[in-house]
Amino acid sequence: MVEAGGRNSKYFHSVVKWRRVRNGINGLRDKGQWYDEQGVVKKKVREYFKEGFNEEASQSVRLDNAGFNKITK
Repeated sequence: MVEAGGRNSKYFHSVVKWRRVRNGINGLRDKGQWYDEQGVVKKKVREYFKEGFNEEASQSVRLDNAGFNKITK
């Protein structure tokens, strides 16, 4: 006889394991070069997000003079 919590736990852990495998990044292509070594992939991902979220990039989009529709009563 299996406890109800035991069945739920087994299901939960199988879902977590499946998502971990599915969402993992095993390799990536950068400028035509394929990288699959774990340390290099981590470094490339960090560099990509560091470039995308630096101070200059975040200030490049301005909405000062954007025309938005106003909501009135």
